[in-house]
Amino acid sequence: MSETTKWIWLPASTGPNQYICFRKKFFCNSEAQSLRLCVSADSDFIV
Repeated sequence: MSETTKWIWLPASTGPNQYICFRKKFFCNSEAQSLRLCVSADSDFIV
């Protein structure tokens, strides 16, 4: 993992079988030819 990697989760778990929706907007102001987004998910994800 990168030094800038950040896990997202709830501050306190409320129990098993939870459904939690996380959303994050991000923008790239670079004129790079290519970018890389790494995702680690235990279920579905959309990019």
